[in-house]
Amino acid sequence: MDRFFNKFAPFIISANVLMLHIIGYILDLYIQRKYVIFLWIVISAIDIVFAFRCGVTIKNLHVFAYTDKLTELYNRRFFVGKILNEMKKVRHNELGISLLMIDVDNFKLINDTYGHSAGDLVLKELADIIRPNIRSKDTITRFGGEEFAIILPETNKEKSIMVAEKIRNLVGSHVFTFRQDQRCITVSIGVVSVFEEVDTQLLVDLADRALYKAKEIKNKVVYSEVGDLVL
Repeated sequence: MDRFFNKFAPFIISANVLMLHIIGYILDLYIQRKYVIFLWIVISAIDIVFAFRCGVTIKNLHVFAYTDKLTELYNRRFFVGKILNEMKKVRHNELGISLLMIDVDNFKLINDTYGHSAGDLVLKELADIIRPNIRSKDTITRFGGEEFAIILPETNKEKSIMVAEKIRNLVGSHVFTFRQDQRCITVSIGVVSVFEEVDTQLLVDLADRALYKAKEIKNKVVYSEVGDLVL
């Protein structure tokens, strides 16, 4: 039923509005005046139900479009719009903006050893570890694969590195269980901060550069300076 409504919602709602107004007009002509108000209340109630159902549909479509189904985090599509909005705010504060790029070390080995369901478990548990340990104004997204991105508004270099180290330690001390086996998993994190409005792709590239260096060592936080990408 939900699938049918979602597919034909514009036609259903349009037909509903047209039908109810026609019915209301006819009733107004042929029904005694004392009953018209009651009937219009009924018609209005039906309209409210359809409007509410339409709102739920729009909300669900928005959630589906911008949410990663596995981890229930925001996805990369949401990240693109969010970082653009946050970057515009940089000109109005002195703390700048920071970006963390997080990647699971040896993730392929986990999939190869325990299966892809174990890999999915790792990603879900990582989301559960990180989510409560960032501020409400921070935004964590599943950037793709085993990679996560965290936007930290109004956060300078020192604070962003502290957040990254906190996450790295929390993940490293967590015990993951795969069937009868238990093991710890580490993450590598690339960090970048800027204090003026820059192209958001530059910010992502800088964080990726730092993440690449961190992955060479593993279980490491690496900070990237803005000048690192300038040849």
